[in-house]
Amino acid sequence: MNPGDPKLRSFITVAKDSHFPIQNLPYGVFTTPANYSPRVGVAIGDQVLDLSVLEQAGLLDVAPGERLFNRPTLNAFIERGPDAWRRAR
Repeated sequence: MNPGDPKLRSFITVAKDSHFPIQNLPYGVFTTPANYSPRVGVAIGDQVLDLSVLEQAGLLDVAPGERLFNRPTLNAFIERGPDAWRRAR
């Protein structure tokens, strides 16, 4: 799979002029009014996918036995390197 493939489609509706289609999923740390705990998410369209929730549910296992996304920085995830980045993608 080529993450930049223009033929890739998401199950999430994304506006054609969005800066964050499936081919460009930027990571960031976010909070919400309902949950002030900083955690890692990825933008897709005008939404943020909470990666800590996926990881906690066992749906995203980037570093077996380690939680990378329930943190206030991306450092632990970035330090894991390209293999972890591919797994998360």
